Amino acid sequence: MEKSFLPLLLCAQLAFSTQPPAAAEYQPALANFPAINQREIRGAEFRCGTVALGSWIQWITEEGRIASPRIAKPDSQTPFTHPDLPEETRTILARLDVLAGGRGEIKLYDLVGALVQYMHELPDHSQFLTIHYYNLPNETFLRQLQRQNLPIVLFHGIHRKDPDTGRIKRVDGHYTCLVGQTERYLTANTYARNYQFNLSDLPMSQLSEKDRYKAAGFDSLIYMRYPERDFPRYRFKSFAPGKKDQALLQTNVGGQVFAEANEVIFLEGALVFQVSSD
Repeated sequence: MEKSFLPLLLCAQLAFSTQPPAAAEYQPALANFPAINQREIRGAEFRCGTVALGSWIQWITEEGRIASPRIAKPDSQTPFTHPDLPEETRTILARLDVLAGGRGEIKLYDLVGALVQYMHELPDHSQFLTIHYYNLPNETFLRQLQRQNLPIVLFHGIHRKDPDTGRIKRVDGHYTCLVGQTERYLTANTYARNYQFNLSDLPMSQLSEKDRYKAAGFDSLIYMRYPERDFPRYRFKSFAPGKKDQALLQTNVGGQVFAEANEVIFLEGALVFQVSSD
């Protein structure tokens, strides 16, 4: 399975070459990663995309990789006005939420668009944004990406068994942040806590037909919505790694974390980005 990922890994390393890979083979979870629990924010139940992307934006802002946003009063329509949130966190989350549509479940292309627009609104116009989306990345590939110390948002599908067809049907989705790895597990963050998981193959035929992942990119859709003439400082590329007939079953250590006991989780993709100076 790993062989099918090698060309993509080379692409990722070339595209993100200004960010040196970590020396250690296994990296503990980031100690200073933002702790944002959307369950404690009224109205933010379906804003996991905003929280996942916003957590990474806050992290790279605190690391000095990008400029701080201009502090502004949050839009009254966004749930991210909670007084317990630091002022900069409120600003980041509120703005991303508005840019992503500010309603219900956030689609992947809306999350990408929010990132593109947010970066173009920052006061520093000398930085360039590179975004890669990997459809169905296996565990080996995720480990290789995570060693490069890049912001990685994971996209999960939550499924239940359909009693009529016997197949597994998608009922919901969730975004988390990949923040570390150990010898045995990958580590992700959601609801202000870290959890560990592994991935294994499951035949795609066991999923409901309409829920089987299509190994195709959506680059043209992104550039149509966010044309280069209006957003000149970004590049987006999607990749569809091998084993199109296999879904990626996710097994969490100690329970489901963001799904019910009778549900199963599949990893659908990984959104990776980097900001560099021109």
